[in-house]
Amino acid sequence: MLINLRDYANLETVFDAIPGDDRVLIDWEPMCAWIDTVPEASDYLSSQIVGTSTDGAELRMIIASSPDTLANIDGVIARQALLASPELYRDVSSSHAMLAGGKPVVLITAGIHATEVGGVQMMPEFILDLAQSERYHDLLEKIIVLIVPTLNPDGMALVHDWYRQTLGTPAEGTAPPALYHQYAGHDNNRDWYQQHLQETQVVVDEIHRIWHPHVVIDLHQMGQKSPRYVIPPYIDPAELHVHPLIYQLAGELGSKISADHMRAGNRGVCSGVMFDCYSPTRAYMHYHGGVRILAEAASCGIASPIHIDESEINHFSDTPASFPSVHMPLPFHGGTWHLADIIHLHRQTIDTVLQEVADHADRWITDQWRMLSDQVHTHDRGSWVIPPLRQQLDPAAARELIEILQRGDVRIDIAQDDPLIQDGSFVISLQQPFGSYANALLNLVTYPPGNKPYDVTSHCLPVHMGVEVRYHDASMLEGVRELTGEDLTPFQPATAAEIRPHAWLAIDPRSSSSIRLVNHALRTGSKVVRSTKSIFSQNRIVPAGTWLITDGTMWDVMAHAANMHVRTWVIDNTARNTIEIVPPRIGLYDPEHTSSSDFGWLKLWLERAGFDYQVVTSEEVIHGALDDLDTLLFPHASTDIYAAKNRQMYPQRYTRGISERVGSILRTWLHQGGHIIAFEDAVTALKKPLNLDLAMPLAKLKPHTFSSSGAAVRIVPSAGDDLTLGIEEPFAAMHIGAHGFELRDSGHQIAAATFARKGTVVSGLIEGEEHLAGLCAVAQLALGVGHFTAFAFRPHFRTQMLASEPILTNAIMQQFGSRQNKS
Repeated sequence: MLINLRDYANLETVFDAIPGDDRVLIDWEPMCAWIDTVPEASDYLSSQIVGTSTDGAELRMIIASSPDTLANIDGVIARQALLASPELYRDVSSSHAMLAGGKPVVLITAGIHATEVGGVQMMPEFILDLAQSERYHDLLEKIIVLIVPTLNPDGMALVHDWYRQTLGTPAEGTAPPALYHQYAGHDNNRDWYQQHLQETQVVVDEIHRIWHPHVVIDLHQMGQKSPRYVIPPYIDPAELHVHPLIYQLAGELGSKISADHMRAGNRGVCSGVMFDCYSPTRAYMHYHGGVRILAEAASCGIASPIHIDESEINHFSDTPASFPSVHMPLPFHGGTWHLADIIHLHRQTIDTVLQEVADHADRWITDQWRMLSDQVHTHDRGSWVIPPLRQQLDPAAARELIEILQRGDVRIDIAQDDPLIQDGSFVISLQQPFGSYANALLNLVTYPPGNKPYDVTSHCLPVHMGVEVRYHDASMLEGVRELTGEDLTPFQPATAAEIRPHAWLAIDPRSSSSIRLVNHALRTGSKVVRSTKSIFSQNRIVPAGTWLITDGTMWDVMAHAANMHVRTWVIDNTARNTIEIVPPRIGLYDPEHTSSSDFGWLKLWLERAGFDYQVVTSEEVIHGALDDLDTLLFPHASTDIYAAKNRQMYPQRYTRGISERVGSILRTWLHQGGHIIAFEDAVTALKKPLNLDLAMPLAKLKPHTFSSSGAAVRIVPSAGDDLTLGIEEPFAAMHIGAHGFELRDSGHQIAAATFARKGTVVSGLIEGEEHLAGLCAVAQLALGVGHFTAFAFRPHFRTQMLASEPILTNAIMQQFGSRQNKS
């Protein structure tokens, strides 16, 4: 029996406030309770928990459609599952029969960036209208609407609490002094292919892969001085592997949205500016038959109103923002900007999209079918081939790459009995519904010049992850079989017969996952040493940098090695050219009032690698925290953050930064034997406080001379250096910004790695590549008896660049002053 909806329709009574009012911010917990109850009062709604967040909060989804559709939800899902089947598209008659009577699916998401509160605060009123409005009920007879009220409930709670605490203070309306996703911050919507974040995995596995939405409305906000609202069409460049119909449909919907905003008299609505959709890291759905409508509203002060003068508004075309243009026909002339304004614009956009999809439901279904069918029948009959895991330099990385493709519903077969391809190789045919997704992630594509990139310009995973992948003409493939679990398990634990008395276990250092195994061994009490030179044993050359287990814990370590897909060897006992490994005491500096996503990604990398670490603030540095540390890591963050430029807005405890006092303490600790590792802008920020003699020539160049928004570059390791132990070949790293070093001719400075002199850029775009070529990429400076290691790139970048992670492992695990056995 349905609960009376009127009991839940007065939002002011339910929440003790009206969502969207000035200085009102509804928290997730009461909103959750209300969301759970409303579907019980309407047969047009149902709700479900689709998973949990990083911090354990429940992720909810509301399903809205006609009562008969909701009663047959399993049948609807079964129909959608057929979309992943290549056989469906090869039999035209069965395809058309399956399409008949279907409903297009619209997914609406909000709140992934938790300070962008408008979309989330809009949800109660919108859900209530879906439940009780006849106009929406008519639409729901033709479509299915999926609603995720917030993609980031952890951040929503953080922002709510900070906002309430700071009301009436100078910090009112500011972002909280912590990342609103503890591992990614604002980068949490840059994880759509690597999928290391819990929330991304849930949304892909439990929503996209099940429902295959035709349209995704992604509600966001941008800077306060931006145009009031930005919608598609997107700007160039177009990603090569996205079906052209995606761009046209996004533009068509964008034009409809813009026209409805004009009809409603909504000022400051822009289209065709600012945002591209180039990378699959931000647009998973574009490779799966779905159109993303990115709707960006100008922000207010979280929920506090702000005043914007017309002269303050940024413009993104040759026409000033105060004049009409084809991009913004109805300019905004300034005034007070409220949270309610943001909600109003989002509601208009949603209403237009739902109406358009409902009015042309059959076309949206057939268009998705057409795009996926075109990929099945593509003229590109090629296949990507990944050699067996045992043959990969980094088997664990190769397995992760395969799992990424599987999570994107890419079918992977195994080669057998083919004269040109080794048995056991992984074969990815491009003639499958989501072959474009595989092609985008595996192909080496040149980023088109002339367009200022919005984000990084490389998404070639074999380059990023150090995995060997080849392209083959499918006509050469004579046989494949189905992939099994054994194909993804390259190594088996050794048997008792393979273990000789007094033997040692050697762990291949070339895998990005080796450090996980080493840290497990150290944590469980194993004695670990590392070879400083190559070792010849059992008719095998074991490379320099190999990790060696020298005691009776070999069995346990070998079992874990098989589970982690790390290559190991049993070798003879050797006491020569080894150094004992002592676990370092690691600190991770927290800029506190941070907007640095790199702080979060570095946390995630340390935890994935199995390192114990301590977060350290400037306040804790002052009170002696460095006494308990060997190594202190400084994440990439703007120099303004390190200098605490926002002192006037935040409470004092959040704004110490690298003050003169903190810099003095760091210098003393460093000269007495400490080790600092700093990345990109952190090097710049520490240069003056630590008196670093380090030249940064790219910083002097104008943007038209040198510009790097994010490209995979080739790094050449210096032979014989401790920082490059086990790294024998050039590797790829993500380069962003104007980072690269010139070293003085001094015995106190070492170039551990350089940017390649030729073929510097492997994937993506750098303007002025020649200025980067040959510069030092990783420098180590001796300061007193301590060391400063400077990275001109982030080897842990978004935990996506597995190829560059081993050099960060080496930097952390350096054993300064440790006893080395050379006898």
